[in-house]
Amino acid sequence: MKKLILFTTSLLLLQFNIVLAQLYQDAGGVAITVHSKSEIKTLPNGSPLIGRKFSFNLYEIWTPLPLFKVGKAKVFSTMNYKMLDINYDQNIAIDPNRPEKIHEIKSVIFMKYPLSKSWTVAGLAMPSLASDFKAPLSGDDVVVQGALALTKKINIASELEIGLGLFATYVFGELQFIPAFTLNYESANGKWIGQAYWPKFCMLYNINKNSQFGFAASIDGTEYNLKNYVDLQGESVDNADFTIIHTGLQYNRRMYKDFWLQVQGGVAMGNQYQLFDSENEEILNADYSLKNMTYAKVMLTYRFNEKNVN
Repeated sequence: MKKLILFTTSLLLLQFNIVLAQLYQDAGGVAITVHSKSEIKTLPNGSPLIGRKFSFNLYEIWTPLPLFKVGKAKVFSTMNYKMLDINYDQNIAIDPNRPEKIHEIKSVIFMKYPLSKSWTVAGLAMPSLASDFKAPLSGDDVVVQGALALTKKINIASELEIGLGLFATYVFGELQFIPAFTLNYESANGKWIGQAYWPKFCMLYNINKNSQFGFAASIDGTEYNLKNYVDLQGESVDNADFTIIHTGLQYNRRMYKDFWLQVQGGVAMGNQYQLFDSENEEILNADYSLKNMTYAKVMLTYRFNEKNVN
């Protein structure tokens, strides 16, 4: 049986794609996310993490690139940098390769191409590179994600735009597809706005022109190259796939013009990760669950209005 030790358990909480529950108009900003201590529910015998807890902070900064049009297509893009700082409740030195800081650079490109007043083609591309820089970079550190959907706008006492398509991930030489769903909603009185796109969802109530309050949820997953890490049984573990579900409440406050302060808090639950070998086959008993944890997130963002893009 192939087992998991510190290198892979430290990879649990690495990626939140676009910032949790932010509107895609939040094109620039800084954020910090703090999680409470947690531990893994099930661990193999002999793991140095048995009975040990850890916590982590996530620091993020993202900046918008110039908004532009290509024909009738509107293109919005950002550059993102993240640093994950993992903290253990005790100094565990059995594995000298265990990561303490993970760095990620990601480009997010969002495109809308109108086919008519009601129909639009929406596309999303997210190439990223992540590493702890303890080994040379390689092509396996690059993950490319993207989505393509056809959307329809429905005006019925409110504005609703829904779309269906495909979400694709190319990682470790393998192409994976899952269905994609998008939704943009604004009530007739302008009080309620909602957005859903794989794998994010938020519904916000406009208290006034300067304040918003609502609910946010996201399913966040990532895959990372483990540099052919060897487990407790001497077996090669080549990559890990981590999934975490965040649910919480969010309050947004306009600070000055298009600058917003956003605060979010809730529970991360339903979390698990899996280990795979060099053939992308799941390793036996490599599906582990992480205990629920609370989290708090603070963001200062710059929000643009896509209607101003000529």
